[in-house]
Amino acid sequence: MKVQRFPRDRVVPATSSAAIASFDTAGGRLIPVIMVDATNHPEITELIRAHEHTFAGDCKSQWATSLGKWDVVRLELKFERPVATEFLIEFQLPKFAGAIDNILRARSMYLLEGDVGSTFMSTGRQPRILVELPSTGFESAWQRIFHKSIVDMFREEGQGRASSRALASRFITDWRTRTTLDL
Repeated sequence: MKVQRFPRDRVVPATSSAAIASFDTAGGRLIPVIMVDATNHPEITELIRAHEHTFAGDCKSQWATSLGKWDVVRLELKFERPVATEFLIEFQLPKFAGAIDNILRARSMYLLEGDVGSTFMSTGRQPRILVELPSTGFESAWQRIFHKSIVDMFREEGQGRASSRALASRFITDWRTRTTLDL
């Protein structure tokens, strides 16, 4: 396992999420929309703006977690064109657990700027880019992280350990059934 430290100034928080599906994009799959706070990151604004005028760019991605922490997952994105930049999107769990699960299953996401409090409805006309995210091998680790974050959510609601584990398993099965869209 490779341990790497990332400067805090490269980390941008996910602020909100949604999902959209279209017959003409990704075979009609439900694609997550991830909004990030790019207030201190003009390069992200420029990246999204530049993509409006070009059909494709190059992006490498890698999922990451903090050692020993289950409540934060990060997605490192390295864009080579049309704007060269790299940053990490920080997802707080369990708030963004469903969005991460959908990203991993869709192997893509839309990236959009949005402050804390923004919604898809309030940012719907802003430019966004479709980022393809091929498998990186994180999926097996994600199964454990997703389950643990949902167990922790039920524990915080006052459920017992055994009950939380059972509820989490049912929740995840139900989540995946409801968010799998066949057009």
